[in-house]
Amino acid sequence: MMELCNQLHSFIKYKISIDPLYQRLDAVVVSDGSVPGEGEHKMLDYIRQLRTKPTYDPNTRHCFYGADADLIMLSLLTHEPHFTIIREEHIVKKQKNGGV
Repeated sequence: MMELCNQLHSFIKYKISIDPLYQRLDAVVVSDGSVPGEGEHKMLDYIRQLRTKPTYDPNTRHCFYGADADLIMLSLLTHEPHFTIIREEHIVKKQKNGGV
């Protein structure tokens, strides 16, 4: 797991050094497995921390990827106007002619 965390940090540094889109970002926050806590709670704590700053822009857009129901509830509790949750669509294929 530590190697994965190291690779993630290296990738982000690399992208910031070469990718103009990454260079325009205000921040890239990495809270990997070395930081205790559940991911969605860590992300929402970060948003709550940002909101306390006088420079916080209420039009900031947040985008999460996940399928947990608690992520939906927690995002609603932030009262942020621009909050997007991306989820995968799971399609169950029906069997033809009732066969196996």
